[in-house]
Amino acid sequence: MKKLIFKLIFSVLFLTQAYAEGPLQIISYSPSGRTENMSSSLAISVTFNQPVAELSSPEKMSKSLCPFKIKPSIKGRCRWQGTQVVSFESEFPLKVATEYTVKIRKIKSKVSGAKLNKDFVWKFETVRPTLVKTYPNNNEKWIPLDAIMLAAFNIEMDPRKAKKNIKLFETDLDSGDPREISIAVRRAISKEIKIRWNYSKHYQCSKNNYKVITLSSHNVLAIKPLEKLKKDKAYRIHFSKDLLSEKGSLGIIGDRNVNFETYYTFRLTDYPVKNCLPWSFPIYFSNPIYLQDLYDSMSVDTSTSMPKLNEWRKRNLGLKYPRERKVRFTM
Repeated sequence: MKKLIFKLIFSVLFLTQAYAEGPLQIISYSPSGRTENMSSSLAISVTFNQPVAELSSPEKMSKSLCPFKIKPSIKGRCRWQGTQVVSFESEFPLKVATEYTVKIRKIKSKVSGAKLNKDFVWKFETVRPTLVKTYPNNNEKWIPLDAIMLAAFNIEMDPRKAKKNIKLFETDLDSGDPREISIAVRRAISKEIKIRWNYSKHYQCSKNNYKVITLSSHNVLAIKPLEKLKKDKAYRIHFSKDLLSEKGSLGIIGDRNVNFETYYTFRLTDYPVKNCLPWSFPIYFSNPIYLQDLYDSMSVDTSTSMPKLNEWRKRNLGLKYPRERKVRFTM
């Protein structure tokens, strides 16, 4: 028994001496860099290479040694997880779209006496605004001339702050210099959101995260052109990298562009040759139309009556070919 006690005492003294011979170092810290969601910055943590705090009650350990200095300042407390890992837990959620600087002051281990030779400093960002969904979708065709465009983000937005970083440009379909169109930016209303996105949800997936974003007037902006859009034109909504959310000083990461085209001059683009009849044949138009309207406007000479349409087929808008800017109907 005496030999066992002697070995334990010797081991403790040996380890303590070993720690004292080397400097105190930080071997890991978090969060760091850009964070993808607010849960990533619930606690700010560092891990030392050796025991720093004397093992005691959590309350005494937290009060005796809290090495964090954070800017902007945060109200909260330190919590030791053992003697080598310490976390700073904020009393309130951190501000979004904000860069924080964390400094671990030069401290001395209360166990070995080893010192952190210099302040340890790093930075991290809380979640930035991200454009997650738009109407129209990028490269969408056949947009109505009176359309109100929508832009959905992952966090709350302020239309007054966002307006100067959102631009709308108009060009001819395949070339030409862009012309800027004046716009108004406001919060989208619930009806507008539900018309475009039935469930008012966006499912955001990343490598280590899955999140459901509820779309509402808080995070969806409505963009209204101050002049009517024109047919046979291409448009581009430009979101600049400085676009800010309702809170915070960090904008979206990089510029974003959403391209779309309005309805075209209505015309028949392709039609069947004589030897197709009486079998089924394709007809192509420049714009979608309801199949019922096509039936009502079409007749076939020397033919039996047209086949009847069920309710679903009456509302059929044809098969779209966006790249060719045409719509196919099979008759």
